[in-house]
Amino acid sequence: MKEGEANTKFFHRMANSNRKNNGVESLMINGTFSSNQSMIANCITHFFMNLYSEHQVVRPFLDVLVFPMISGVNADWLERPFEEAEIFDVVQSFHGDKSPSPDGFLMAFFQTCWRIVKPDLMAVFHHFFAKG
Repeated sequence: MKEGEANTKFFHRMANSNRKNNGVESLMINGTFSSNQSMIANCITHFFMNLYSEHQVVRPFLDVLVFPMISGVNADWLERPFEEAEIFDVVQSFHGDKSPSPDGFLMAFFQTCWRIVKPDLMAVFHHFFAKG
């Protein structure tokens, strides 16, 4: 028998041996203990349905909220391409030793190697601006 097969067999044996402990044998329902499994199931189902449902739905109407409009100058500013200095300032403002980005690099890498990675990063931002 291979080692993996023995481990799998052991795992399944342990999982099945704990199965008997994964149940509710009795539960206090309306002040009395009950071991009736259908009553217990109904009580638990009812409890969680009440727990995760809204009894009184109060939602605000957005038509009563007043959102100020931004000026045309500010709207134009939001729609402009990113500037190199702006991106550099943002990259430098991050803490370099925090958790790595999805590509596995720490921000310190981008800060230290800015001259090397700048053309590629600027290309990404220009593509984002052009294509969305």
